[in-house]
Amino acid sequence: MVDQSGAASRWQGSPAEEAKAEAIAAFRDTTQHTNCAQAIMLFTLNLLGGRPELADVARYLGGGVGKTGGACGVLTGAALSLGIRDSLYADASAARADEGCSQFQQLQEAFVAAFGDTECRELTGCELDTAAGRDRFSGEGIREKQCVGYIDWMCDRLAEIL
Repeated sequence: MVDQSGAASRWQGSPAEEAKAEAIAAFRDTTQHTNCAQAIMLFTLNLLGGRPELADVARYLGGGVGKTGGACGVLTGAALSLGIRDSLYADASAARADEGCSQFQQLQEAFVAAFGDTECRELTGCELDTAAGRDRFSGEGIREKQCVGYIDWMCDRLAEIL
């Protein structure tokens, strides 16, 4: 897999790369209706040996939380992924939660540095709560041109900390 910069993924051939490929394939398969948050969750669940069907809990996070254009589903999916990781630890202490929040904040800062924003409407240039915005999103191939890159990027970062 090649990331946004054109560099080969450092995870090539690894379980992380396989999990990422499955997540991106599910996202690309529009018959499955997998959104970006679900794709990130699917990556995490596959990597950590969880039940992939649990990714459905992120069903309403795509399109900026319920197609409102708010927080990018890649970010909300990453926050859920850190929670899944932490739920696997017997020690779910406050210190563990603080570490997870810090990790998420670092991911979000890096995401903004790489892509310029955290909001779906800004990242895609589409108002997905309108028919015109959804038509533009589909018609211009934004899902493939942009969102796949966000998923790819986040999977690589999560692979380092999950």
